[in-house]
Amino acid sequence: MMFVSWSLAQQDDFPFLRGPYLGQKLPGMTAVIFAAGFVSKRGFDEWGLAVNGDWTEIFFSRAEDDRASIMHTERLADSWSELKVAAFSGQNNDSHPVFSPDGLKLFFGSKRPCPGAKGEFNIWYSEKVNQIWNSPKSLGHPFIDQTVHAPSLSPDGDIYASGLVVFLKKSSGYEGPIKLIPHIAGQQPAVSPDGSYIVFSKRERDGFGGTDLYVSLKESDGCWSLPLNLGKEINTEYVESSPTISLDGRFLFFSRNGDIWWVSTGAIDKVRAHKE
Repeated sequence: MMFVSWSLAQQDDFPFLRGPYLGQKLPGMTAVIFAAGFVSKRGFDEWGLAVNGDWTEIFFSRAEDDRASIMHTERLADSWSELKVAAFSGQNNDSHPVFSPDGLKLFFGSKRPCPGAKGEFNIWYSEKVNQIWNSPKSLGHPFIDQTVHAPSLSPDGDIYASGLVVFLKKSSGYEGPIKLIPHIAGQQPAVSPDGSYIVFSKRERDGFGGTDLYVSLKESDGCWSLPLNLGKEINTEYVESSPTISLDGRFLFFSRNGDIWWVSTGAIDKVRAHKE
């Protein structure tokens, strides 16, 4: 079964955007709002932005009237399409979309009915076939055996989720959830495209207020380093959450005050270098 996209609301002020980055000036080491008035739109809450490897397609979460939907826009030639609710979203609470490494699958958390599920939130995925995003499918066991939220994929296809647990990809499915070693508390993980680090949100005494974004580095033995605060260029007295990393590894996206912000991953490299 396939779906046709529909608009969340009439957008008479739809802007004409060009270029691979929606006409945005690329960010440096200090975070700035991403695509104000289009992605980050007044009156809505947005979070969890996913962009494919060649910057031709973007998905993100937006809440209206207590329901979260996944929004979608794509680049046709040099300009971007009008922002609409994704073809497979709009009927249930859907959030935190993330691309597979090849950009042909989109995973996300959803409260849509799922037979046999023991938790309210489960992980679903849609696959792109002949340029169409197909009807989502549940990942099934072991994901439906508990509440699973905010997925992120490693280069090997392992799925990390809130609570900082990982479901290991096997030839016949997935195994897990398995806690990181050492176990680190945190939410909404974002694994880097090369698998060398993971960014997540958490509240700590050394933070700037609310929840901050932290990074943990993968060591040579497969264990993870203690969390490192990403600093004042990213964190503030407000709540920073829902980090994602572009598939090209160049940009970190996250939510603050209902808007999506972005920053060069050079800000993460700076923190990593200080640790090393």
